[in-house]
Amino acid sequence: MEGPGRGRRRARGRGLPHRDRRGLPHLRPRGRGTVPPLTRVARGKGASELETNTSKRIAGLGPAWAVALLATGALAADSSPKTTPAEVAAWQEKGEAFCFVDTRPVTQFERKHARGAVSIPAFAVAAKPLPRGARIVVYDDGAGSSEAERAVAALRATGHSDLYLLEGGLTAWEAQGYPIVAPAGSSAVPFVETIGADELLKLIDDRTRVAIFDLSPAAAYKKGHVPGAISVPTPALLDQAVGRLQPADLIVLYDDGSGDVRQRAEALRRRGLRAVKYLPGGMPAWRAKKLREQG
Repeated sequence: MEGPGRGRRRARGRGLPHRDRRGLPHLRPRGRGTVPPLTRVARGKGASELETNTSKRIAGLGPAWAVALLATGALAADSSPKTTPAEVAAWQEKGEAFCFVDTRPVTQFERKHARGAVSIPAFAVAAKPLPRGARIVVYDDGAGSSEAERAVAALRATGHSDLYLLEGGLTAWEAQGYPIVAPAGSSAVPFVETIGADELLKLIDDRTRVAIFDLSPAAAYKKGHVPGAISVPTPALLDQAVGRLQPADLIVLYDDGSGDVRQRAEALRRRGLRAVKYLPGGMPAWRAKKLREQG
């Protein structure tokens, strides 16, 4: 439970947002102060059609999310209010009272978690006695995970109503530079994490903003690839593509299952890109699950 006196240290590496001049609507008192405005995931209005030639496709992309971004439609189907890492960090800074719940398995929580969070796995939240009427913010890994959505549904069924999903989950919290708690003597980000085929498909179906890069040879890419992926068969093309991204942008790499995708992902992390994941097993793992392809 976050409360007065907790989380007053400023978020590492960045300042907290100043809201006074952003034209936000007036906030109504709720008995324990005012609640900062909550946001929903912003989606693009459309995506320009990508050209066939890889070099032209990369060269024609705009800044930030112009590479294989799948945020090209309406909001995802869930209707749960969402709050951003910046807003949650601001609540911590102000000492506002709320429950910050990590819904991932306990082993993942113990490896690293957001500052101020408590561990309540998604399957257990309905049985956990959380304070009635409390503001509750839940999160999971954020990259195609569904624990937080299941937790919100379970909490709503037990009578809780002041519920919010952390937009982007722990992946966004960490990538945007907010404090991570990890065991003493260990690094919060000692390696690049993987993403499963099902989780990647969920990102695609939810139209989450993600840049997907296929490292396979061009001939293999033409035979079939993950929907929305861009072919970057050489290190030079990958460098050119990621050069247009921001440090917190979500990136997924995969190959034909026989390459060095993990090492390439780690190299991107060392360059300062903080939300890089890779699909273990590459395209063969994707096909083993009989998931849809393009090509």
